[in-house]
Amino acid sequence: MHATDGVDGPTRRIAAARRATSIPFGVGTECGLGRRPPETVPALLDLHRTAADVAADSRT
Repeated sequence: MHATDGVDGPTRRIAAARRATSIPFGVGTECGLGRRPPETVPALLDLHRTAADVAADSRT
């Protein structure tokens, strides 16, 4: 998950992962959240939530 590529980036990567494997997987940032400026964390968590929903929806 990259904070700068919005929902489109993880959506593309989730689709690619689905084509490559049937093993369940999750989503995450490339370097975690601990070193991010605190004011950027809420938006990044919103992006995580949306990407997790996309990943869950793509399983059905």
